[in-house]
Amino acid sequence: MDIIDLAENRIDPALFFETNYKTHGMAVLLKTAFERFVKLLQEYQERDPKYDLLKSILTESHIQEPWINRGCILFSQYFDTIKWYCDRFAKDYPGNTFGLYAGSDKSGIYENGIYHRKSKEDIKKMVRVREIKLLFGTDAASECLNLQTLGTLINLDLPWNPTRLEQRKGRIQRIGQERKEVWIYNVSIKIHHQANLVMVLWKTIPRSPGYG
Repeated sequence: MDIIDLAENRIDPALFFETNYKTHGMAVLLKTAFERFVKLLQEYQERDPKYDLLKSILTESHIQEPWINRGCILFSQYFDTIKWYCDRFAKDYPGNTFGLYAGSDKSGIYENGIYHRKSKEDIKKMVRVREIKLLFGTDAASECLNLQTLGTLINLDLPWNPTRLEQRKGRIQRIGQERKEVWIYNVSIKIHHQANLVMVLWKTIPRSPGYG
């Protein structure tokens, strides 16, 4: 019996592992579990619910219109994560030119589905003159960056420090913003305690009038 069948057949996990441990030994048991785990990763590596949601928000009518029409910045704490989303989006929508804003010399733009290195100053200028309306960024983009031409923001993850969320929001919700309101979407697992905690802490941060 395969380990993955435990839930489907309602087998007691403790009994299953005890029986297989006695029969095959721990080495074989761990090897079987590892091989199954790798197989599942390979089967589902192209299926990411968070990415599907991201595509839907950006390209389909969400609230009133696709968010990419209003200009959007997407944040993640981790470069590898944001780069993965950039590569996937570039593959699915090669006709869209968009930017990646990150630390060190990792910033660049995607044109025709291909990544090109660009300086942060070049990317900021392209956003300012509306050459690009979509920007992916790490928290390197959460400070000292004026993005009033963008009207929406998506947090792909929620940092424990709510001040970071406020800093991210401040890139678009600032003096000079052309729209009466900005739209923000926080992506999180519904049952995850992290999202609830961050939202509670966020509400305790003092704000200037007009900034919710």
